[in-house]
Amino acid sequence: MTVEMVVHGLGQAPGSGDPLVLLRERERERYVVIGIGQLEIAAIAIVAMGQKPPRPMTHDLLCSALEACGARVTHIVIHSIIDNAFHARLVLDVQGRHVELDSRSSDAIAIALRTGVPIHVEEAVLERAGFTPKAEGEEASAEGEKERITEDQLGAFKDVIKGLNLDDLGKPRRREEPPPPTEPGPPTEPKPPT
Repeated sequence: MTVEMVVHGLGQAPGSGDPLVLLRERERERYVVIGIGQLEIAAIAIVAMGQKPPRPMTHDLLCSALEACGARVTHIVIHSIIDNAFHARLVLDVQGRHVELDSRSSDAIAIALRTGVPIHVEEAVLERAGFTPKAEGEEASAEGEKERITEDQLGAFKDVIKGLNLDDLGKPRRREEPPPPTEPGPPTEPKPPT
């Protein structure tokens, strides 16, 4: 089963400055944070801010090529986490045929924003990497109910969520002292070979 989500924010991880995209479930307050690369966050941010690049970016080119071949993106699905990397698929309608293309989640999100299609995340991914902030004083209503994450348990994610700011993107960070050691973060995108 999939859950529809929207891009809720972009930002940088405290300490490391790694780019992050925050997805929020459309129907309730459940989130997933995905670590991505600098180029991918720029590709997502430019669309999220309603800007158009002077020349087509790679994602724009792919969307144009798909359209020219008679394919239409219907939605994207972030379907699994393998080796701490989110994996996604572009779901296409190619002249009446159902076609799915393997994709990095960041590329799929960039394409979904460009084409205006829904972003879906498999429930299994949300169970593994998603979180729902728990209001202070809130208690589980049933013994069998899965516990929600409390504000205290959010740890680094709490800082990430509060620190998400599009204005921070692309600006160098100032470091006056080395960053403290960090806990392992959220699963990230695999880095493309150079």
